[in-house]
Amino acid sequence: MLWAIVGDRCLSSTAKIVATALLLKFRNSETGQCNPSYQTVAEVIGMSRDTVMDAVKELKAAGYLVVHGGRAARHATLINLSFM
Repeated sequence: MLWAIVGDRCLSSTAKIVATALLLKFRNSETGQCNPSYQTVAEVIGMSRDTVMDAVKELKAAGYLVVHGGRAARHATLINLSFM
């Protein structure tokens, strides 16, 4: 999956960095789900929360992940997604 994302010329480099963090740091290998907050991902990769949100939207639009809603926790929406 990661190689497909990295090799996708239609994705921005930011989306590729976010996907890499989600896959390597936050993805549950048994369920395939990722449930970090946008803020947590932003802190790990050194980008803003809004940048992470935009990248997740880009990855969703490209068909690489499915966002299953979200919930608020300390003012940070949790990413509840699974990779296709």
